[in-house]
Amino acid sequence: MANSARHVVIIHGLGSKPPKEKLAQRYHKYLSEGVGVETPKDRLHLVYWADLMGYEPDGPARDEYKESAWNFKEYSLLEEIKFRGRGFVRSLAVEHIEKVIENYLLKPDDSSVKNIATELSGRALDIVSERIYSRFLPDLHRYFNEGKRALVKNRLSEGLNGVASDAKVCLIAHSMGSIIALDLICSGTRMIDLFVTIGSPLGIGVVQSQIGIDDEAKKGALPDKIGDWFNFFDRLDVVALDSDLEDDFPQIGPLDVRIKNEFINKDGDRNHHKSYGYLRAKELGSVVGPFLAG
Repeated sequence: MANSARHVVIIHGLGSKPPKEKLAQRYHKYLSEGVGVETPKDRLHLVYWADLMGYEPDGPARDEYKESAWNFKEYSLLEEIKFRGRGFVRSLAVEHIEKVIENYLLKPDDSSVKNIATELSGRALDIVSERIYSRFLPDLHRYFNEGKRALVKNRLSEGLNGVASDAKVCLIAHSMGSIIALDLICSGTRMIDLFVTIGSPLGIGVVQSQIGIDDEAKKGALPDKIGDWFNFFDRLDVVALDSDLEDDFPQIGPLDVRIKNEFINKDGDRNHHKSYGYLRAKELGSVVGPFLAG
């Protein structure tokens, strides 16, 4: 049985989302699958911020989920080969992608999205790269340059403060949610006993610079704010392009853990970035489960 003094807070990632209640139900379902037992609903809290970015629930960016159907399938032999051989290929693309992201933050341009998609497809990374980056880059710009930063950080702060002050907290942050989470941690919040990043772009230098944590002194303060940090990534996830966070944050030493994100959408296409696939991963469950059990 889970310890009542231990809670999990999840902050979702980029783009439009289903209504909060529906998303929370799915997160509970797949985190429970990953852990191996049903996680107590009263100790699982969702921080929902898509509305602050102007998205309507079930808005224009359609829900990829198949209700009452199986949403996952094992990797094919070809995917296995790609999955195991992507480290070198990814490293070649990172520098180019960082420059495109930096330019986009200064001057948003749809061609930047196409440039990234071209670069990624040229390196055979992911067929959904354009679709993902077409959401990621605009949200990144809105957050840092269009007055959304304080609003979204405050939403996360409220979510964390909603957990009893004497309780231990595991914060699971997906995709751009990991940027928001680290941004808040750096500016000041409660102790995060277990920090879990999934599909995170925090390895990208320009993202660290935007947060203001691109120097050693600021990174050196993280061990006082975070207990343990686990970073889960799929090698085929284009947002977690620079997935080796241990090299970027040696002061705290996040443990980078590779998983297979087996989510497939309504059309049968793979999305290696999807939060549901990360949450149901047994590797993540083997970390969050013992935390809850205390």
